[in-house]
Amino acid sequence: MNLSIRSPDTTGRLRGSTDQPQAKDALRESEERFSSAFEYAPIGMALVSLEGRWLKVNPALCKVVGYSEDELLTRTFQNITHPEDLEADLSYVRRIIAGEIHSYQLEKRYIHSSGRPITVQLSVSLVRDSQRQPRYFISQMQDITEHKRAEDELRWKTAFLEAQVDSALDGILVVDGQGRKILQNQRHRALWKEPAHIAEKEDYPAQLQFFAAQTKNPAEFLEKVAYLYAHPEEVSQDEIELVDGTILDRYSSPVRDKAGRHYGRIWTFRDITERKRAEERIAEQAALIDQTHDVIVVRDLNHRIIFWNKGAERLYGLTAAEAIGREIDELIQFDAVTFLEAFKTVLRDGKWSGEMQKITGAGDKLMLHTRWTLLRDARNQPKSILVIGTDITERKRAEGELRKREDRFRLLIENASDLITILNGEGLIRFQSPSAKRLLGYEPEDVVGRNAFEFIHPLDAARAADTLKRALTDANVPWSEEYRFRHQDGSWRTLQSIGRNIPGEAADGFVVINSRDVTESRDLEAQFRQAQKMEAFGQLASGVAHDFNNILAVIKMLAGLLRREQALASTPMDFATEIETAAERGANLTRQLLLFSQRQALQPRDLDLNETIKHIAKMLHRILGEDVHMQFKFAPQPLFVHADAGMLDQILLNLTVNARDAMPKGGRLIIETQTFEFDEVTAAQTAQARPGSFVCLSVTDTGCGIPTENLPRIFEPFFTTKEVGKGSGLGLATVFGIVQQHNGWINVYSEVGLGTAFRVYLPRLTQVPNHAAGGPALATITGGSETILLVEDDSALRTTMQIVLSGLGYRVLEARNGVEALEVWKQHRHEIHLLLTDLVMDGGITGRELAGQLLQQDSKLRVLYVSGYSAEIASKDFLLEEGVNFLPKPFEAHRLAQALRNCLEKNPPKKPA
Repeated sequence: MNLSIRSPDTTGRLRGSTDQPQAKDALRESEERFSSAFEYAPIGMALVSLEGRWLKVNPALCKVVGYSEDELLTRTFQNITHPEDLEADLSYVRRIIAGEIHSYQLEKRYIHSSGRPITVQLSVSLVRDSQRQPRYFISQMQDITEHKRAEDELRWKTAFLEAQVDSALDGILVVDGQGRKILQNQRHRALWKEPAHIAEKEDYPAQLQFFAAQTKNPAEFLEKVAYLYAHPEEVSQDEIELVDGTILDRYSSPVRDKAGRHYGRIWTFRDITERKRAEERIAEQAALIDQTHDVIVVRDLNHRIIFWNKGAERLYGLTAAEAIGREIDELIQFDAVTFLEAFKTVLRDGKWSGEMQKITGAGDKLMLHTRWTLLRDARNQPKSILVIGTDITERKRAEGELRKREDRFRLLIENASDLITILNGEGLIRFQSPSAKRLLGYEPEDVVGRNAFEFIHPLDAARAADTLKRALTDANVPWSEEYRFRHQDGSWRTLQSIGRNIPGEAADGFVVINSRDVTESRDLEAQFRQAQKMEAFGQLASGVAHDFNNILAVIKMLAGLLRREQALASTPMDFATEIETAAERGANLTRQLLLFSQRQALQPRDLDLNETIKHIAKMLHRILGEDVHMQFKFAPQPLFVHADAGMLDQILLNLTVNARDAMPKGGRLIIETQTFEFDEVTAAQTAQARPGSFVCLSVTDTGCGIPTENLPRIFEPFFTTKEVGKGSGLGLATVFGIVQQHNGWINVYSEVGLGTAFRVYLPRLTQVPNHAAGGPALATITGGSETILLVEDDSALRTTMQIVLSGLGYRVLEARNGVEALEVWKQHRHEIHLLLTDLVMDGGITGRELAGQLLQQDSKLRVLYVSGYSAEIASKDFLLEEGVNFLPKPFEAHRLAQALRNCLEKNPPKKPA
């Protein structure tokens, strides 16, 4: 393509033709100058179409991109533009065509014909015609690839040097001739712990004073600095110690140029604290080498002694002066075979250890455990052998004696009649005596390595696991238990076991157990107990007959009065009522036995529990006597249940009689009715409980209480702690059976010397008579953000309460007992707002004693007590108010929440009496 070039006028338009000769000459001259400038310009120039085709290029541009003019004229600038730079260029093209800009400049990359990228400085302007329509672009470019590469290299070198200085392990500080800081690296700031406000200011005197203040001798530090600044040609190296114990190696030298001109001074600081300490340790170790009882000898490869410590002097009776320079076999006799084997091994492997017998010059026989180490020189060539020996003569003698004792004990174990077992912490059998064959039918080797729980009865496994755990944690504390083990023939044998940690091996988790077969003894005891129960049953039958005769006597007398009613003031209807009551008592008495034998069907109907109790109250007063002060606390609303009225009477009669017998000198008896709403959370507090609406009958006495060991058995048939003839052992068992038949459950809370509380829970009718509808709505649960110290020894209840309290927004700190609570208090006493504690707990500190100690330290502490007893029973000599600072168990979540808010917001703290 042949395209003539016309120079653009000042408006950017190409001049048109003219009929005037003078104008033609001027135009031709201008075009020639422009063409010449275009052709020979030192930078690349080109005319580019609006679509990007190269219309005209000069040689300089061809040289830049590596293409010939013909090659370029077949391409567009887009073809050779680097893909990452194309969009930026096209964006400018669109803007200049749109008239937003007249020209633009940018750095961009082209792809050279060789395939490598090149960077150019591009300048582009747009030529328009006389109608201001775009014609073509004039592009000018200059190759700046090498310039960019040089800039990148310079930036990289600068960054590298700065990074090298800043990452140096030494602290570096450069100052000018007047001591002004030029630069310092991060390590320097770290070594001197220089804060930012000191490092960033240009106040040199303040910086110097800061550095001096960090040293143990500021005056000496400043004097040395002043001296070096006064003598700029001097080089200095010394050590300085900082106040924090850090030791720095300080080096300073002048900074000069090639001509020797002085520009300032460079300081380098290296932390040599560890090196100095290592040197001190080396010195200490050298002293220890002389103080150790071990023999330390160094000899060359020809066995000539070159070092002989004090331990060698003491053991062999030769001084270092006498030993050094002599060969080892001149001084000591030893087993040549063992010595030669050790020498070969240490040359091959670099080390050897073993026992070696030696005979001193005085004839003493010694047994040493020796460790040989090959020492090498700087060229890694074998140089000498370090031998460290420990005198084990006495130990070997003691081991011999121990083996003899072990042989004697092994004979005792192998011939023992009892079963001797050793278990590890996981219950694996590590040793089993031969008596296993006689007692359980197993060969010892058949059970070693197996888990002992494979042989324990499933009902005893949990208790056995707990015993093993306690044995492992309570070092040297013996324990005694009975378990059932499976004989090889499949039968179960009862073994009485005594065990404890193996002395000296408790940390390894080994327990030794001595077991004796007591199966026959326990069978005889069971037969004897059964005979006692049958005797008690006979006594019960006698008592029933006696009571029934009394009832019949009442019926007979009242029937006689009916026949002579005119002689008495009472009406026949009154007599009939008394007769019916007495007859019902007789029926209930016989029903108790029938119910116990599961031969009596229930006769349930809808009843109000409050009214049922009121009907039997008069009879209870007569039965219990005047020494027992009865108190009734009825729920304000009717409590409807679907139950057998006679069975409810029987429950109340049995529980109150049981309470009377626990108070031989009289006392208080509280009979109370309540309603309870159990949700999933509150139901989890008791094993038998379940969600729903229930009524609760509480019978609480101030009697002697039930010992802890008897509580699990009180509902067993025939179990009684009363004297012979005073009780059948069926009363509480009958109550338990009645409650279960009514789909309820019973809880008991007792403490020796405090009393007992029985609580019977029965399902409440959801469909109540119309006159009883409209009961109170469920209370709103309100939480808080205070910190609660929760102290409860029942882990399941403590966990449930923690879940409820945390869900209400409280922060909960837990403790299992009073002792643990005091430890928690020590750490968080200023954070705790309220103590929530059980009154009766294990661990030696009651809830009342715990509260007393904490209130002495913080009188503002709020206290909320909980207990299985009612407030009246729990507070014999202690002020408790339900809903204020006391909450009886069990309780619903909303009652706990309300009690907490009441205690935190309304009442002041109350110290125990």
